[in-house]
Amino acid sequence: MSEGVVNNKRIAKNTIFLYIRLFFVLLVSLYTVRVVLKALGVVDYGIYNVVGGFASMFSFFCTTMSNATQRFYNYEIGKNGYTAVTGVFNAAIRVQIFFALVVFVLGELVGIWYINNVMVIPGERLIVANWVYQFSLFLLIFTIIQVPYAAAIMAYEKLDFYAIVGIIDAVLKLFIAIIITEISYDKLLIYGFLLFLIGLVNIALYVGYCKKKIEPIKFKSNYDKKMKKAILSFSGWNILGAFSYMTRNQGLNVLINVFFGAAINTANGIAGQVSGALQTFTSNIVIAFKPQLVQSYARKDYVRTQQLFFGMSKVSYVLVLIFSVPLILEMQYILGVWLGETVPAHTLSFSRLSVVSILISIFHMPIVQVMHATGKVKKFQLYTSIVILAILPLSWICLYVGLPPEFVYWSTIGIFIINQIVGLYVLHQNYEYKYSDYIKIIIIPCAITTILLLIIPCITYQLMNESFFRMIIICGESSVMGILLSYVVILNNSEKQYINNIINKLFNSSKL
Repeated sequence: MSEGVVNNKRIAKNTIFLYIRLFFVLLVSLYTVRVVLKALGVVDYGIYNVVGGFASMFSFFCTTMSNATQRFYNYEIGKNGYTAVTGVFNAAIRVQIFFALVVFVLGELVGIWYINNVMVIPGERLIVANWVYQFSLFLLIFTIIQVPYAAAIMAYEKLDFYAIVGIIDAVLKLFIAIIITEISYDKLLIYGFLLFLIGLVNIALYVGYCKKKIEPIKFKSNYDKKMKKAILSFSGWNILGAFSYMTRNQGLNVLINVFFGAAINTANGIAGQVSGALQTFTSNIVIAFKPQLVQSYARKDYVRTQQLFFGMSKVSYVLVLIFSVPLILEMQYILGVWLGETVPAHTLSFSRLSVVSILISIFHMPIVQVMHATGKVKKFQLYTSIVILAILPLSWICLYVGLPPEFVYWSTIGIFIINQIVGLYVLHQNYEYKYSDYIKIIIIPCAITTILLLIIPCITYQLMNESFFRMIIICGESSVMGILLSYVVILNNSEKQYINNIINKLFNSSKL
């Protein structure tokens, strides 16, 4: 069996683990949000969304460093083997401690000022808001320090364990959601504290697993200072990119809060839950593909790199599209079932537009992964950060002239399209591929699939009354049509042959 086939099987196996995790976490999380919203109420839920969001905005350090550390893990594995991981770990852990201190100082200075001087919060909830912020900030500090451990699990493709931790996290969050409905003390305060404890459990699981199962992950007094400098340089430019997204997310939260108040922040938070669930689909594909993509680039196997780049783009889009069509069409019914009678104003439109924005942004993530593999991220992060930050002034203008809050999302969609074009341009300067191949292999087949996939579900939506049965039918139609159209329109001949071989093996084994 060839190495390519073995690697493809590993990607498929890891994707299955991730999607088992995803479906479980998604179902539990949807119910958890409903319970928490009912327990806290619209105002307190909105406060948590903004306060917790302001603390978590510093988590871009965490995400950026995780991506950087995993990139160097995989690059060294592809170039020098698994033993090289020890050097990366020891350089990365020292970088993480430095960034944790930076986040702590910035979080305490900027965050407390923002909550007490800028945020629109009822006076009697201000003290609790400060406590919730502290819980979120200290959890973030601990999470930043454990990044080299979590990144090692991803780099070693131990995604079965990653899936288990995600399931445990979802169950615990559902458990505390049920707890706060039964307590008489301040529910928002208890909720923030218990989420802090759950975060510590997750960190302990990651660190414990690495110490027991991944031998090269061990601390040494000596470390490679050149590696530390390389990680800092790579991370520095990626922090700029992550900072732009963080500023965009939190900035839009602030704009909505200033123009419309905490109640509309709740609608935005719920829409964020919807888009976050879809974003997780894409992230799962990236997690499954990323280790092999970086390793193939490190080995200078550029043919394999492009196969993974294009494959990641196609698979990510199709899987999210299959779920997006029922979500957009049945969003009103889903929100009613999910949240009951407590559906804040603008939640429906926000949620639908957030799904559209995710569909557009999906194509950008594979570009980012290839740029990470090359290590040439300076120009890419500069250009794309400027584009993403343009969302804020554009949204402010829309709201200032009196347009409805939905234009925050329309602005985001327009800028995401521009960002995709800019990303492709910068990638082309650092990695050899043809624009015509990208358009022919990715854009045109995905566009055709989208148009054809919409036809039958839209007809069903128009002909049937709103009901659970209609939603199930639309989900089934979207899934079947998505799979068939992907096979006929999107997959190339070698990918079709790979699928055919799997089906033949399954069919032949069923005969035995």
